[in-house]
Amino acid sequence: SQDLMRLSAEMARHYGVRMHTHLAENDHDIAYSLEKFNRTPTQYAEDLGWLGDDVWHAHCVKLDDEGISLFAATRTGIAHCPCSNMRLASGIAPIRKMIEAGVPVGLGVDGSASNDAAHMVNEARQAMLLARLRKSLERPQVNADGKTIFGCDTAPMEMTARDALRLATRGGAEVLGRKDIGQLTVGYCADMALFDLRSLR
Repeated sequence: SQDLMRLSAEMARHYGVRMHTHLAENDHDIAYSLEKFNRTPTQYAEDLGWLGDDVWHAHCVKLDDEGISLFAATRTGIAHCPCSNMRLASGIAPIRKMIEAGVPVGLGVDGSASNDAAHMVNEARQAMLLARLRKSLERPQVNADGKTIFGCDTAPMEMTARDALRLATRGGAEVLGRKDIGQLTVGYCADMALFDLRSLR
């Protein structure tokens, strides 16, 4: 209920704990929110006190430009869950637009109901591939000279491997408000994994 959500936000802030829920995951979420509350999910979350640098929302696949601006202005974080979004056919989140607007974005796996691997490296890879796919679906693509871009791999800069790695590390730390994780730096907590890059997996 609205009262429960408002009270949850007040209590969380009183005790200094972060808040998390899922938001704007698919078209149904948007339609339901507009029909029931006459508000987009982002507007509704704002009304209830569920935007701020102590909040992160999973998915946000259907965040519109106004929603992205509100998230950026309030430093509300997003847990991008590409494998879950593919499995449930929710859509492709506008991650590049979010990042460029200044929204904190990290990666999530959602849960076993919609992600049977929970493999963060794979999640980073899928984030990269989905961002490129999203860009390629925005046809036609035109280069700086005004010429249409044809061929394969027309959107490699939409998300590079380095961008995806950042989402999985520093991005997640930023979303969680942590200044002691997310990078290999003296004084930071570390949970390291090493990968042999000489063979395919």
